[in-house]
Amino acid sequence: MSLKDLTFALIDDDKTMLKILGALFEEGDLTYSPFHSASTAIIDIIEEQPDCVITDINMAGMDGLSLIKELRKNDIMANTKYIVITANQGDEWKEKAKEAGAHGFILKPFDTDNLLKQVEAICLG
Repeated sequence: MSLKDLTFALIDDDKTMLKILGALFEEGDLTYSPFHSASTAIIDIIEEQPDCVITDINMAGMDGLSLIKELRKNDIMANTKYIVITANQGDEWKEKAKEAGAHGFILKPFDTDNLLKQVEAICLG
């Protein structure tokens, strides 16, 4: 199995960051759905049932950790992998992400050359 076999939901309220992520996923020929808002994405994410949800933490309205907690309440999302990409540094944020149910934690700014390798290690490792 490879990343090309998986589907992804990308959530970030920063449109530039979402464009960067989208470009990286397109370059990798990966299937993804972009969302600008966590609160408006919930229903679509549950309907799409992606293999992996990649979200920013700090967003207007619902934050990424709340999104993960909300999605994990649904049995159909039980096997989904959750990754946060954030500028929030420190062990306390890693712990908060883990407590919310995140499987991975990637810091911004991230190395664009290695991002998909990190995602692969988290999703398929």
